[in-house]
Amino acid sequence: MRRRLRPSLCCLLCWQLVVASLLWGQDSSGLRIAVLTGEGATNYVDTGRATAPVVQVLDAQGEPVAGVEVTFVSPTSGPSVTFFGATHRTAIQTDQEGRAQPALTLSNTYEGPFSIEVTANHNGHSVNAAILQNNAATEAPKKKKFFTWRVIAGIAAAVTIVIIAIARSGGDDPSPAAQ
Repeated sequence: MRRRLRPSLCCLLCWQLVVASLLWGQDSSGLRIAVLTGEGATNYVDTGRATAPVVQVLDAQGEPVAGVEVTFVSPTSGPSVTFFGATHRTAIQTDQEGRAQPALTLSNTYEGPFSIEVTANHNGHSVNAAILQNNAATEAPKKKKFFTWRVIAGIAAAVTIVIIAIARSGGDDPSPAAQ
């Protein structure tokens, strides 16, 4: 009897996990937030380069919803960002494509991960999402290639011109010492 119970219990738990994962980031009205950009972004405190989040609010049919109030909240201490240069909380209405994007700046030089909490409110329904980002001290320098295809093509063109010039002159040495 116990052996029969375990597989049934496992199936029930797995089914609950599947249903919960399908409903993640969505409320009972079907309203949901899709994070378009900013998830997993690294912001560089040395250059001040930061990636602003862009979210899209969708209805149950997956259609964008315009005019939805979307609130963005960043941490007030530790690694963080500010919106519109001064605040850790801002509210924006979605555009015709259901998108909202706050202006974002780095608020401090603390390194590490943090989360921007996003809430969309529409017709008495609200849905939440989190956007994970990271602040880093310096951007990794890009490796400079000594030989690029443009450099190699330029060298090849110069060598070709020299070979053509030598071939046209017949290989004669016009220097005074040869005369």
